[in-house]
Amino acid sequence: MKRTMPEIVALGVYDAALVHKNVTVTRHRRVHLYEIELVLENGGMTHIGEESYPIRAHHVIVGKPGQMRYTELPFKCLYLHIMAEDAALCALLDALPNVFAPTDPPAIEAAVRSLISAYTLPDVDGGMRVSGELCAFLSRLIHDARLTAGLSREQGSQAPVIERAIAFMDEHECQNITLDEIAAHVHLSRIYFHNLFLAATGRTPHRYLLERRIARARQLLMTTDRSLWQIALECGFSSQSYFNQVFRKELGCTPMQYRKEMSLRY
Repeated sequence: MKRTMPEIVALGVYDAALVHKNVTVTRHRRVHLYEIELVLENGGMTHIGEESYPIRAHHVIVGKPGQMRYTELPFKCLYLHIMAEDAALCALLDALPNVFAPTDPPAIEAAVRSLISAYTLPDVDGGMRVSGELCAFLSRLIHDARLTAGLSREQGSQAPVIERAIAFMDEHECQNITLDEIAAHVHLSRIYFHNLFLAATGRTPHRYLLERRIARARQLLMTTDRSLWQIALECGFSSQSYFNQVFRKELGCTPMQYRKEMSLRY
């Protein structure tokens, strides 16, 4: 039976120094769950797909199913690993940046620690408190990352512009919309909007749309039996070959390999 609520698989405090003795780099591995980590101390580097990010205190790292990752130590964090099968939630989690600086790190940390406390206490309410705190935390994280991640105080007044642009891109994510059309929608010049969006989210508009399309494709691969060319066209790719090329570059495997690998979890 398909789960509509996300399920906690593991959470707690992780300190690589206690787990890996005389090791400076963790093994390369494929992510199978959503791995949400709040960094507690400055560390080495984390590598997700083809991107590399310095490990900085109070930053959030989000690993997504299908990604390849490894870490240059040291690394210490609060972590939450969840399984999600609801397509709408998965699409929101997939659209999160791999790494971002939250606007209120103490609040994020307090929410994670509260969730850990609720999860480790005796279950007297059928898991209702844990489920409620988990959903509240994910909602906070998604809202923070999409609308205000990376904004400076001076740029904070532009958050509504970014919100309108994101809503427009979400609505037309699988259509052939251009940067000019997105900028016109929020009444800004093409170059100014591009730079503003990059500063606010840490991604270009093109990158944001690509991540949304890949996220949609992953959901269709896992939840439908549609052919690859149908999925390619539905997700805004001009051809199946181009879809295969982009998907492999992003996730390190072909769409067919991804579909087969995800099916092995059941």
